[in-house]
Amino acid sequence: MRLRRRHWNMRAMQQHFAVVMCLLLAITLCLVQIPVSYAADESEYAQEMADDPESPQNRMYTDKTTSGTAGSVEEPAAVVMQDNPYYLGIDVSYWNGESIDWDKVRAAGVQFVFVRVGYAGWSSGSITADYMYKKNIINAYNAGLRVGVYIYSQATTPAEARAEADFVVDKIEPYRQYISMPVVMDMESPMTYGASNTKTYWAKGAVSKAQVVDNYKAFAYIIRIAGYTPMFYTYTSWITEHIGDSMSMISKTGDPFWIAEYPASVGAQPPLFSKLYGSLYKYEFWQYSSSGSIAGISSNVDCNRWYTDDIEKYSPPDGSWSKDNQGWCYVDENGNKYRSIWIKDSKGWTWLDGDGYWVEGTGWLKANGLWYYLVDGYRQTNKWISIDGSWYYLSKYGVMVTGWQSINGAWYHMSDSGAMQTGWQKIGDSWYYMNSDGVMQTGWQKIQGSWYYMNRDGVMQTGWEKIGSRWYYLNSSGIMQTGWKRIGNNWYCFNESGTMGYSEWRNGYWLDANGVWSYQPKGSWRKSKGRWWFGDTSGWYARNTKIWINGSQYSFDADGWLK
Repeated sequence: MRLRRRHWNMRAMQQHFAVVMCLLLAITLCLVQIPVSYAADESEYAQEMADDPESPQNRMYTDKTTSGTAGSVEEPAAVVMQDNPYYLGIDVSYWNGESIDWDKVRAAGVQFVFVRVGYAGWSSGSITADYMYKKNIINAYNAGLRVGVYIYSQATTPAEARAEADFVVDKIEPYRQYISMPVVMDMESPMTYGASNTKTYWAKGAVSKAQVVDNYKAFAYIIRIAGYTPMFYTYTSWITEHIGDSMSMISKTGDPFWIAEYPASVGAQPPLFSKLYGSLYKYEFWQYSSSGSIAGISSNVDCNRWYTDDIEKYSPPDGSWSKDNQGWCYVDENGNKYRSIWIKDSKGWTWLDGDGYWVEGTGWLKANGLWYYLVDGYRQTNKWISIDGSWYYLSKYGVMVTGWQSINGAWYHMSDSGAMQTGWQKIGDSWYYMNSDGVMQTGWQKIQGSWYYMNRDGVMQTGWEKIGSRWYYLNSSGIMQTGWKRIGNNWYCFNESGTMGYSEWRNGYWLDANGVWSYQPKGSWRKSKGRWWFGDTSGWYARNTKIWINGSQYSFDADGWLK
């Protein structure tokens, strides 16, 4: 979310000094035109700067401004309770420095912060942690701010989006008690402008409008089952260019939305977004500047408004266990029950049903459309379980998995009911073989006396297959062929290990460079004792076989005499 850093001359520095003096006198929040300062030794972070999509060198230009260049933006008050009440917040990464004074930030009226946990590299696409995320989360929380987190995404597939979500959850899980705001997928286009003025999107390629929606849904799924609130972030012009009416599909998730748009002056709402997409997806958070000034932070900082009158909206359940004549329930300070929600206590995660009571006992539980398995009322995670002769796997979030799953380095396939599959399985249009432990097999496999070959994706191969330097033929059932086989209009010969012969004699038959029997016999006709035989000077002669010679077929007995 860092946009750009400007070059400053002496006059600009003098203007900066005047602005700072005004800030100190007027305690004005979020003014633009404050030069960014970073860690003392930027050379330490040369690699991060090159790959980090939010580094100044990778964000030299922006499409987040309403009209080319944002003007002077002032935040008149931290909280304005009017027709659209909102709270003031910021978002930070290590680009905001290593010594943020969070007490001063809170005293300046900031009530929430989104901390960057990591990013997908601009050139590499690899997911990298923001080295300041732990310190920023803990210190912001201790200063009294409400804390959310975000990851700068470059997911081009649902699988990559899930990987990014897993990365975030793994990083923030030790700090769950500090997270009281959404977990955000920041989706925007890293871009550079070269001599040709062409934009470059993502390290791994661009995505379609439908893929954007699918990627966010995949990300949100992981965040939601991990017990957090997911949220989508992007900016207006990127919606116009890359999402369009597909925003309505994201809005149907019911998740909050965070829009970035930088107008010349801060009004009640981002005007461009409201005109184009307000009816499709009403934003709840608005990032209106990347060049704000907040006491306690020496660099420019992103400024945000949160339009809500319920600051507790995303706070995790805060209460205590209580028991009545119907069972255990979890209640807030006013005695109100939490309902249809997962509660984590010292023993693990428990489920409160629609009436607000703890679901005790052992067995399957369906919650929010997903299946879980409880033991003594607590959901099981990251483990295999055997039930009625079938094996099931529960993810690290406790969800019963279906379909393809990579577990401890091996691939498995679970049916729609979650049961692990073994033996031959037709999945889509391809056949796979799972051994008795359910592990998908690759390479050569001997199954019930026949040899099959599965590629590295586990798909059973048919037809011609070149493995190493040799050719093999697998029939329509995938079985490796041996001996003489007619394929198409030609005859081929395969030895006992299945390798096709070529440029050689096989039992008196010549196989050409393509392995095709060329009908060219070895040797010449010879006559002995009044009888004909066929052979060569090396001692070879045809016997107990039939061969073609000059277009005619001849048979020879066991002694090699022409019949």
